[in-house]
Amino acid sequence: MIELSSGTQPSLIADGVHAEAGLMETVIRFFQDDQWNCRVVETNWIRTAYRGGRGTWVCFAKVENDPPRFRFVSTMGLHIPPQNRPAAMEYITRVNWGLPIGNFEMNLETGDVRFKTSLELPDERLTLPMIRSLVYINVHTIDHYYPGVMSILTCGLTPTAALARIEALPSDNPRICFIHD
Repeated sequence: MIELSSGTQPSLIADGVHAEAGLMETVIRFFQDDQWNCRVVETNWIRTAYRGGRGTWVCFAKVENDPPRFRFVSTMGLHIPPQNRPAAMEYITRVNWGLPIGNFEMNLETGDVRFKTSLELPDERLTLPMIRSLVYINVHTIDHYYPGVMSILTCGLTPTAALARIEALPSDNPRICFIHD
């Protein structure tokens, strides 16, 4: 719903949370057009989820105004135990090296792993195809590389072995764990 706020700037209202119109309106329209369930959880933040072949990802979209930027983050929903964090860090570092768009990040305090993509918008223009490309690159990338993290945690593979097995799989193969040879 679009309505006028106390000034002349239109605002979007969802669950009682205001979002600035313009770029945010385009992001909300994308999620509606692609039939994603989502809600505005904070000013200029949208929470949604995506079910891939290997898992379901909690995702957040954010519009920033200064500088103008669109950001999309998918979380793995894992808290990597401290003893596995060095191997997980090596794995995501190796994965990041070859990625043309986006990057994996790990919070060293909590072990949370996420994948982040973003677009700078110097002319403050954001189109549905731009959003669609960024969002789907994000969720397909996290879905593809997730089994590598799981194989380190549950199967004891080294980061290099986990990555080699992931890269040998077709991108639509939903295997989650690998058996040692």
